[in-house]
Amino acid sequence: MVERNTRYIDAQGNVNKQSSGLDPMVILKLLQKNWYWFILSTLLALFLARFYLGHTLPVYQTSVTVLVNETEDRPLVDNSELLQGLGLPGGMRNLENQMMVVRSRALTERTLEQLPFEMDFYIKTVRNRLPIYPDPPVNIISETIFPLPKDTEFSITSLGNNAFRIASESEYYSFEKTARFGDTIQVANGSFKVECADEAFFQGINNQVIFFTVHSMIRLVDYYNSRLNVERLSRDGSVLRISLAGTNSARDADFLNKHVEGFQAISLDKKNSEATRRIQFIEDQLVGISDSLSITETRLQQFRSSHKVMDLSAQGQSIIAQVTLLENERARLSLEANYYDYLADYLNKNTSGEVPIIP
Repeated sequence: MVERNTRYIDAQGNVNKQSSGLDPMVILKLLQKNWYWFILSTLLALFLARFYLGHTLPVYQTSVTVLVNETEDRPLVDNSELLQGLGLPGGMRNLENQMMVVRSRALTERTLEQLPFEMDFYIKTVRNRLPIYPDPPVNIISETIFPLPKDTEFSITSLGNNAFRIASESEYYSFEKTARFGDTIQVANGSFKVECADEAFFQGINNQVIFFTVHSMIRLVDYYNSRLNVERLSRDGSVLRISLAGTNSARDADFLNKHVEGFQAISLDKKNSEATRRIQFIEDQLVGISDSLSITETRLQQFRSSHKVMDLSAQGQSIIAQVTLLENERARLSLEANYYDYLADYLNKNTSGEVPIIP
């Protein structure tokens, strides 16, 4: 870089030179003159960084992988080939469909209904809420639906001697009660009990405060569905990675494990339903064939009895063979007619979640 100098004459006639570049001596003199400000700013920056790191919860990435089986035996005729142009679904073998099922609100709600996430216990710090999971120090028990309002924060303060105070932290709902652990607390919409599950948590500490919120199912589903991420591990593979990013890795791991169990249960229920429908269809056809064979055998016995025929000639055997072929052909046509009736009934029911059975 070229340094440009400018000469000028001051009032005494002296020639001075002004530089437009950075002069190290000027910076050094500035540091010597204001050294205390630089030290204070450095210490303040270190303190703020330490405060931020000490009061910021780490974010964990919890994930699980699922292998989607796409090698199942396919029927001779696919549903889309059988009813092409009618807009019927092609089943759940497509990987994109499986990903949509994993992300669906219905499956998320089904998962949360099986987990104790409705009641959330935590401790407050300056900037964060530290979750107490999976073993909170207290258990709140209600014989019916929890009578306190949902999505409202409450606090439980230890008063010593097995006593506590429970109060609402919301300005929209006024509530405060003092009781002992195990006592029944009556409110307008019912009653509940607060039982101490960890005496060591409150022992020797007065005014120990824990907070809890009873979440509504809608808010829980929104919270977990917004954090749920489903992606392929590779472009051509059939392995899905389901992940959650959050500050409570234990809770997220429990959710993912139960979510995968629910996803597998859907696939298992579908397979069981398909197997039941196939067995029922086969049994219905066997009943018709069995009835036809019984009628044919009865007619043959009646013919022999009425004509007193004990042994048939070669010509008679040939006639019986032809009759047998005709009966088999009639049974085949009857089976096709029954299957067409089954397809007509399938279309009339408009059952989008079932694939028609191929005989």
